[in-house]
Amino acid sequence: MYLAVQSVNWNCTYKNISLLLWFSPRRLHGKNDGRRQARLDAKPRGGKARTRTSKRMIYYYFGDKMGLYTQALEAAYHKVREGEASLDLDHLPPLEALEKLVSFTFDHHRRNPDFIRMVMIENIHQAEALIASDKIRDLNIAAIEKLREICVRGEKEGVFRSGLDPVALHWQISAASFFNVSNQPTFTALFGGTLFGEAGQQYLRSQTVKAIVAIARSQATFEP
Repeated sequence: MYLAVQSVNWNCTYKNISLLLWFSPRRLHGKNDGRRQARLDAKPRGGKARTRTSKRMIYYYFGDKMGLYTQALEAAYHKVREGEASLDLDHLPPLEALEKLVSFTFDHHRRNPDFIRMVMIENIHQAEALIASDKIRDLNIAAIEKLREICVRGEKEGVFRSGLDPVALHWQISAASFFNVSNQPTFTALFGGTLFGEAGQQYLRSQTVKAIVAIARSQATFEP
């Protein structure tokens, strides 16, 4: 059984929690509110049957729907940061470390559209749950510090320009990777879906890596 303790173990991944939540916008019951309006008594595909749990158990372990939503959001961010940690970037040259981080972020977001939907929902609600979560804040502070270390190493080795802002660089990495998923339906409707096929995605991934590297590299080592 996934839910073993009231303080949910990180082994209970956000995908398992989201099977209980059904917070995907495709399954919302209310005005785009994936937190308060999601019906716990609904019976979508999989759902409680797949997790072997019940509405009463959900309330016991999480308190209420907002508690469940917050735990799912925390687990979603934990999965991203856990994936970043597994890249072992400290042992790579700074340029290679940055390339690997950008590639990972692009691929992670592409493969986890439910994470993107949850972040979109959180933005609609002015990041209320995120602001209230110390876990998410700590996870993301650590991510910025890791990127800062890469920037400092790159500057010392002369491959990155001086004065790189890791927060701005994180924004730039996230912007392209997030847009690729969040705006796929509207972009496809307007311009066609060629870029969202496998070849198109590999092209966008490569271009995103090159763009971020171009931002970070010093003029002395930049190669157009």
